[in-house]
Amino acid sequence: APDAELVVGKVLDDDGFGQESWILAGMEWAAENASVVNMSLGGDATDGTDPMSLALNELTESTGALFVVAAGNMGADETVGSPGSADAALTVGAVAKDDELADFSSRGPRLGDGAVKPDVTAPGADIVAPMAEGTALGTPVDERYVTLSGTSMATPHVAGAAALLAQQHQDWDADELKAALIGSAQAHRTLSVFEQGAGRIDVPKALTQSLLASPASLSLGIVEWPRTDDEPVQETITYTNVSDTAVTVDLRATLSGPDGAAPEGMITVEPSRLTVPAGESAEATVTVDTRVGGPDGRYGGVVTATADGTTVTTPVGIEQEVESYRLDLTVIDHDGTVATNPYVMLAGHAKPWSEGGYHETGEISLRLPKDDYFLAVEINDDYTVPGSTSFFEPRISLDSDRSLVLDARDAVPVDVVLDEPDAEIGYAELDVTLRTEGHPYIGWFAGDSSLEDTYVRPSETRHDGFAFSLRTEHARPDGDGGFDGSPFTYHLRHSATIAVPDDLTYEVTTAELAKVTSVHTDGGPGVVGSRELVTGELPFTLTEYYTPGVRWNSMLWLGDSPEAAGEFSLSHVATFEPGDNGELRWNTPVFGPAFPPGSLWAVRDDDSLLVSLPLYGHSLSGGGGFSITDSGFTELYRDGERLAREEEPGYGIFDVPAEPGQYRLVVESERGSLTPLSRTIRAEWTFRSGPSEAEVDLPLLAVQFAPELGDDHAGEVGEAVRIPIAVHRNGLTGKPDLASLSVEVSFDGGESWSTTPVTDGAVVVTAPDGAEDVSLRAVAKDADGNEVTQTILGAYLVT
Repeated sequence: APDAELVVGKVLDDDGFGQESWILAGMEWAAENASVVNMSLGGDATDGTDPMSLALNELTESTGALFVVAAGNMGADETVGSPGSADAALTVGAVAKDDELADFSSRGPRLGDGAVKPDVTAPGADIVAPMAEGTALGTPVDERYVTLSGTSMATPHVAGAAALLAQQHQDWDADELKAALIGSAQAHRTLSVFEQGAGRIDVPKALTQSLLASPASLSLGIVEWPRTDDEPVQETITYTNVSDTAVTVDLRATLSGPDGAAPEGMITVEPSRLTVPAGESAEATVTVDTRVGGPDGRYGGVVTATADGTTVTTPVGIEQEVESYRLDLTVIDHDGTVATNPYVMLAGHAKPWSEGGYHETGEISLRLPKDDYFLAVEINDDYTVPGSTSFFEPRISLDSDRSLVLDARDAVPVDVVLDEPDAEIGYAELDVTLRTEGHPYIGWFAGDSSLEDTYVRPSETRHDGFAFSLRTEHARPDGDGGFDGSPFTYHLRHSATIAVPDDLTYEVTTAELAKVTSVHTDGGPGVVGSRELVTGELPFTLTEYYTPGVRWNSMLWLGDSPEAAGEFSLSHVATFEPGDNGELRWNTPVFGPAFPPGSLWAVRDDDSLLVSLPLYGHSLSGGGGFSITDSGFTELYRDGERLAREEEPGYGIFDVPAEPGQYRLVVESERGSLTPLSRTIRAEWTFRSGPSEAEVDLPLLAVQFAPELGDDHAGEVGEAVRIPIAVHRNGLTGKPDLASLSVEVSFDGGESWSTTPVTDGAVVVTAPDGAEDVSLRAVAKDADGNEVTQTILGAYLVT
């Protein structure tokens, strides 16, 4: 409405960071029409000099609008995202209802220069709000309300507080609104200024704040190592009295470092008492002297101005740099010129730390703590050679200033040559990892539809924990840009350790591979199936070739049309031997809970249980599966008391007490409107769980049935069907030590049940007249006391 007088404008991008030009346009419009702009979005962490942050600073200067920006949800140090990293932004972290910092809230300091960010916090965990019509965001509380967590839930609280201030003080601009909110915030006593800024906003106190500090926080930068010529760092705080009565305040400065309180005399403020006349300003000088000693690292604290009825806090941050050196990189393109827009990633060996980002030019100067570093650089040569060129160095030792030249002309092509003339690459990925004693995992991954004009420079450095892997998928093209109808697929992997090898062109013969005949049946849901490259109407058969001795995790996506392939998914994990490995039959009943190896299906992590259960695995050994459903739930009980319920079958993140306890996990899933097969699955697991220092697999059991059916995948009335049974345990590669196993069968959809004996790892079931399907129920218990009761209605059909 052109004539409306807005107080708050909001810039929201549902897709994350989205198209920058649209966001900038929204920022400009909101700043010109509102006193306060709420921004519920954020990008990568920056030092505040990125285009988005600079635009925010310029708009604040030209319009006076205050931008209230979400800090981000990365939950780690130095992760405050742009434009929350802008100097002018009032950047907001999130706290829970008890004022404890939310685990997901991004922390400071600001990347690159150690500045204090975020500026304040506000409630942002489990916030309940009305459900907007036509939306699905958040977890429903009832038919009208949802709950959601994030720093984007915290910013509206602060924007609202700023709006109240703007209405009360209509002549105030962004600096004054920001100063009042920061100066009146309530600090959490155990949190640093790099986690909370000044603390949680206090609206009543902000509305009565009569003394404003400028700047609202002091970021005193990084004092470079070795600090042999340090000089005291000084900054002036200007206090402005907006009341009609003079105010005299006592000034006190405190600072804490890596080992607690800073050495005496490191921070001082003068004068210690300051009188600010009504309607005027007065100054105090804050001095930080790093010459007094103290361990290297970050120091944060506050300057507090206190008088009767008045307290103003000003966060302070400074860093004594640890032993550090400069790394100068020069990245050269294929034409011999300095590359543009290279991506550079560095990860230290000594601790779990890494950073990455694009640089405008290939001439890059970085200052880094002393350490060995993993280095990955990528340049896209759109204007010289199509494709990309990558550099991977396992160990760059930085114990002095170093210069390094990375020249794309030294890179070699990456390619795979097959003896099958009709085969073409449809997918390729590079996977580079490094594991060190101090950094358990460093990873780099890149994937594309081909290896055309892909180059990697052989490594010049070495490390025993380094691994380089190339995986490719090949099939016969269909002439329309895909591979539908191909009778074969190739799944190849080539690996190297210690360094990137000198030669990256691999020649492969079909005879050296493992052969598998994969039959994709129509015995389960779906009309169309899609394997890694090939999509076809069910049933179809593929002759597949695999690199032997490698564990392969294969997928089959199913649906009622090519566009819907993915409504159901099945997986298979296996390692194949050279030569003919026989036949694998996909998409055959019974579909039920399974725990294929190699994934975290159900774990305890500290005081949380996390479950994401493959409830619809198929009868193929080593097979898991997922399905869309009509309804369902997941409940967790501890010592007989229900802790939580999620309205989603097989999924949940549950907070649990630290003490050991007996747990019961109950899952029920319905999909009867989609398929009569496994239309209802109900499982109850009982197990014990206690505190752990690392992720621990929950000992859940799964019973898999593999009935010996014909090509119609159904039993016949009066026919004896043998059903082999396999019991698996989550996180266990081998078979669990079973204490007992019993099976019941139903021919009336679970109305009545009868026990059937388990002999030689199988049961034999004969369906009577009138039966339309067979339902199965199993109770399994292992030697450790873990137990499952598993019911599958509609396990397989009867004709």
